[in-house]
Amino acid sequence: MPQGYTIRKCVVLFFAHEGKTYETAIDSADDITPDDIVEIPPPLLPPSKRPSVSAPQPDTLIVFDIETTGLAHDSDIIQLSALHLDSGVTFSGYMRPAGGRIPNTITSLTGIAIFGEKMFYNMTSVGSTDVFTGLSTFSEWLKKFKNPVLIAHNAGQSCYKLSAIVQNVLKIDFNAHNAEADVAALVALLQTVDALPHKLQIMPLQEAQYNLKHA
Repeated sequence: MPQGYTIRKCVVLFFAHEGKTYETAIDSADDITPDDIVEIPPPLLPPSKRPSVSAPQPDTLIVFDIETTGLAHDSDIIQLSALHLDSGVTFSGYMRPAGGRIPNTITSLTGIAIFGEKMFYNMTSVGSTDVFTGLSTFSEWLKKFKNPVLIAHNAGQSCYKLSAIVQNVLKIDFNAHNAEADVAALVALLQTVDALPHKLQIMPLQEAQYNLKHA
């Protein structure tokens, strides 16, 4: 995170982790077996310091997704999309990586490329900002909503792939590894869940920051 950047207090929800999807020879894993399931470990924050969080209100839920230059901690965000479930209001933006380079493997996977200061999606020019400006704009967008709860796939420690879940539950294929398409797919999945806010396992920002620091 750029120095001096502040994220306003919100609640962070961690969903399933896709596993190694940024490597070659990775298929859609349509047939999920018990051996494929990895137990999600308990939070790192000690119970005595773990704040209590009640079920979020339906109008606070925001689904978001990012694409990055890789899976390392120092990878750059290159696309961020979000959708407010209650109103359907959306956010979307492309961000130029700090190093000015997107690996060829990531371009092949996402269709996102950069040449000089211009970014492209599937060889079509798209508007973009630097990462700091992009995240600042997203933070301002979040201020439209009271106590937002961010819902994301691939934010925990499991091995389910979004494409496999969508195929198994919704019986459809979609354009995985595009943030806008991933958000739409996750929204479609969430719409199959009754009484969604009461079934979410949420993680306060304080706990998320602790876990990231001690990972």
